[in-house]
Amino acid sequence: PHFQIDNPVDNIQILSSPTEFYNNLISHIQSAKNRVQLSSLYLGSDPLSVQLLSTIQSSCSQNPNLNVEFLFDSSRAQRSTPPPGSSLQMIHNLQKSLSNPNQVQLYLFHTPALNSFRLWLAKIFSQKLKEAFGVFHLKIFIIDNTLILSGAHLSETYFTN
Repeated sequence: PHFQIDNPVDNIQILSSPTEFYNNLISHIQSAKNRVQLSSLYLGSDPLSVQLLSTIQSSCSQNPNLNVEFLFDSSRAQRSTPPPGSSLQMIHNLQKSLSNPNQVQLYLFHTPALNSFRLWLAKIFSQKLKEAFGVFHLKIFIIDNTLILSGAHLSETYFTN
């Protein structure tokens, strides 16, 4: 499978540093008109991740037609972290802060390895141990008609190192 890119020299940009990746995400989110779709293992609870959510909140408030979708790994998104909390809690707080909470949707990938006969076993494992069965590692970010493929999760470690 493949997809056609017209004028690849003009339409493909290589981001050469974590800071450039973060700034590119922020810039595109600030100018988003229709959609922001972010898929990652999780959303960090660090200051840069919080700033990313603040940018999304601002963009949603300024543009009621903007739709935002997050796709995270179910186990990792529910892992307890110090305030502001898990990815799940942070997205929930974002939704509550908006006049239209439906502008932001959260989808969770649940690994098939934890289904059926293993379900009873998964119930006794901690969130961290569940991740040993497999996690969702897709890192794709779509903002309007811009596609960013990355190896980075939405966390300060990946925004700075």
